Parts: sequence; structure tokens; C-alpha cells
Amino acid sequence: CASLDLTIDDAWSLFKLLDSDGSGAIGVHEFVTGCLRLRGSARSVDLALAAYQLKWMIGRITQFAEYSESQFKFLHAAIPTALSAKQPVVEGGSRARGTELRSLHGWNPKQWEAT
Repeated sequence: CASLDLTIDDAWSLFKLLDSDGSGAIGVHEFVTGCLRLRGSARSVDLALAAYQLKWMIGRITQFAEYSESQFKFLHAAIPTALSAKQPVVEGGSRARGTELRSLHGWNPKQWEAT
């Protein structure tokens, strides 16, 4: 690894990239196709774009996780009330399935569109 200027972490990352089936072992076919897939040099623009996309995805996943957590808390609080009242928490069966909670808790579908 020293002749390739790779650290232990780099070697492990390279192994994970080459192990396309996640088996923990690299077969000849995986090795050859992985090396062919990784050949060439990345331009700084490519790296910057990949970093930007990764940062954007992490932000969106974080937003979705926070939104999901708030919805679970809402449901957790609503279930005992619904069970004791023996009535549906949400009325309005004419709406499309799944929109009831969204409209009750201020869900905005525009917030998840790509910007």
C-alpha cells in the first residue's frame, strides 16, 4: 500500500468499493470490473460535485428523519385519545389515502421537491 500512497483507511475503502456484492471477499470478476470502473483520474470539479451532492443528500435525509420523528410523536400522542374515544383520529374518508395525517400536521409536499 505504501507504493500506491494508500493508507489503511484508503485500502479498506478501496476494498469496499471493489466488493460489489458485499460478501466480504473479492472475486476475480469483481476485482477486474471494479478496477475498470475506478480507472481514470477524477477532476476536481467531479470531486466537488460529488461532495456537494453528498452534502445535499445528507441534509435531505436529516430533514426527512426530523419530519418522520415529529409524525411518530404526533401519532404516539394521538393513539391513546383515539382508542379511548373509539372514533377515528382522522375523518374525511373521501381524501386520498395517506393525506389525512399530512394535512393535520402541516405537511408540505413542496418541501421534498429537488431544488
